[in-house]
Amino acid sequence: MDRSEADAAVRRLMKGRVVVISFDLGEDQPARVFLRNAEALGLDAKFHGDEPLSWVGSRPRPWFLRLSLVVLVGFGICVWSSVTRPHAVVTHAFMVAEVLVMVCWLFFYSLGDKRPRTQEQADWESKLNSWSGLGFLVFVVMIAAVISEPILGLVLLTLALGGIGFAFLIHMINRH
Repeated sequence: MDRSEADAAVRRLMKGRVVVISFDLGEDQPARVFLRNAEALGLDAKFHGDEPLSWVGSRPRPWFLRLSLVVLVGFGICVWSSVTRPHAVVTHAFMVAEVLVMVCWLFFYSLGDKRPRTQEQADWESKLNSWSGLGFLVFVVMIAAVISEPILGLVLLTLALGGIGFAFLIHMINRH
């Protein structure tokens, strides 16, 4: 931080606003020293450990993982009821409820992560979210294809798994 940035940070603090100070990856010790010094001055300071970017993005929160288990169990109930009683009203009600739970699950995931991010992390997660949306659309189309034409669905599934395998291979090659 140069002098003009430090002056701007002090002005923001004097007005009671939040100031985010970032340290480079691996500089946790100097960040903790700065945190202790800021708390000694009476400031409210929090440490958010930085994590390197991975191809899957940030680690999910524990509450999101628990809610994911609920979504998975609900999906299992929907599949089981579709196989045993495909035309029952209860089956259709479970499917509607599961779709609503999935929409809420995805919506709350976007609201739940309030950690400060650098511009690089925000760009990376934006790109990852756009690819995830496209992947979900392809997944829905493939499920519809498997239901309507099992042979065509099997061919599409084989192509998709091959494409995913090659994407992982290219990712691993470019990593080193």
